[in-house]
Amino acid sequence: MRGLREAGSFSRPQWLGSPRRILLVLYPLAAIVVFITFAPELGTIALAVPMVVIHCLIYGLRPASAIATGLVAGVGISLVFTHLLGVALPEGIIEGLL
Repeated sequence: MRGLREAGSFSRPQWLGSPRRILLVLYPLAAIVVFITFAPELGTIALAVPMVVIHCLIYGLRPASAIATGLVAGVGISLVFTHLLGVALPEGIIEGLL
């Protein structure tokens, strides 16, 4: 305890002062946990699209741009991994339509 008293005042890192920045750090971790938990039932695209949209909104994109980015990225990532790279991703209702 003596060392803490002698060290002076402690200041938090600057990124901890902004709720948006804290969310930018915590959201990817939460998204990974959600994906691992729900992807086997819902499929990759059904989870990837809203995850990308939410991430874009946190970064400050306008909703229309976030939705467009989410659709392109969610579907594009799924197609690239399954068809070009040959990596099996969890399939859901949406993947069955493609």
